[in-house]
Amino acid sequence: MCIFNIKKNNDCIAQSKRNERGQVAVEYVLILVVAVLIALILMKGLVSRNPNNPGALIAGWQSVAAWIGEDKIEE
Repeated sequence: MCIFNIKKNNDCIAQSKRNERGQVAVEYVLILVVAVLIALILMKGLVSRNPNNPGALIAGWQSVAAWIGEDKIEE
């Protein structure tokens, strides 16, 4: 272990910095995976084209299209 090895302290510091760089890379990849999963879940809920359970954006757009399609003329 590096804690008890006084003569090779510089080697231990260098090894520790290499390990930290690896940890940063792993943390970055994990954060990226979590962000992609959250984006996929949001996209599935917002723009789902399932006719029985449409997403929020699709349902909203369908109601706007139906309202425009009524074509009410003021008398």
